[in-house]
Amino acid sequence: MQSDRGSRPEIALDQELPVYKIVAKNYAKESENKIHSDEVARRYGYRGGLVPGVAVYAYMTVPIVETLGSPWLAHGTMRAKFIKPVYDEEAIAVESRVTGVDPIRITISVVNEEGVLCAVGEASLPEKHPHVDISRYPYAPLPDPKEKLPPALEVLAKDTIFGSLEFAIDLQHQEGEYGDFLDEMIDMLPIYRGPDAVAHPALLLQKANRLLSENVALGPWIHAGSDVNCYDVPRSDETLYMQGRVAHSYTKRDHDIVVMDLIVLGDKERPIAHLTHTAIVRPHEADDRNVRPRI
Repeated sequence: MQSDRGSRPEIALDQELPVYKIVAKNYAKESENKIHSDEVARRYGYRGGLVPGVAVYAYMTVPIVETLGSPWLAHGTMRAKFIKPVYDEEAIAVESRVTGVDPIRITISVVNEEGVLCAVGEASLPEKHPHVDISRYPYAPLPDPKEKLPPALEVLAKDTIFGSLEFAIDLQHQEGEYGDFLDEMIDMLPIYRGPDAVAHPALLLQKANRLLSENVALGPWIHAGSDVNCYDVPRSDETLYMQGRVAHSYTKRDHDIVVMDLIVLGDKERPIAHLTHTAIVRPHEADDRNVRPRI
């Protein structure tokens, strides 16, 4: 895929995109984050294990990629906020509407079969993004597992530097890790497969989750939202570096929340993406009088 912006699709203001319907999959039931297990999630007031936010984000991208295609994957933006849990085998609908054409803006809603709004977002295709000052995102080694930071707001303060995550995406051998990821996202769009395959945009969110867990000694935790600006597409097997810091941290509804400011760089410090990644690092545990089904 070329990283130029290409021709823009013909879309109209207030146009509604085709509704994307899918049965959600909790692929993380056995992960280290036990908020995805039924038993632990119920202690926090949820009726079962939460479908990962990475998957919900992936579902939200399907109508956007179908409409905006390669230019959006290379240079688009997505703002996503997860409001209510999505559960395993729950039927959901992704509804999208064009709210701007210069630049293109599309609002997104995720609604479950009961009509509950579970997530909201906005995708756009701007002419350009703000300049990224790479010097604000210094490289730092990952800590030894025994030296991870505790999930405490007094420690995870503004400008706390995280250890950097180094990774590559093998787009050519899709029977391996990347193919497994696409299966977990239940995403069958052909743009992610074949000899000209590109990286799925939700993959960077998965890496942001890993960066957090490599730096912080987490218990059960919740991915609450992500904002992403794409500057370029990763190349197959290119060494990528995710680097960043704490943007700010706060408490809301007795949840301890950390917002991360992250950048992804490719070869020769080529900007790939900028992410603002929000996590509830210490969710409030519910009791019989205080059930908190809201993320």
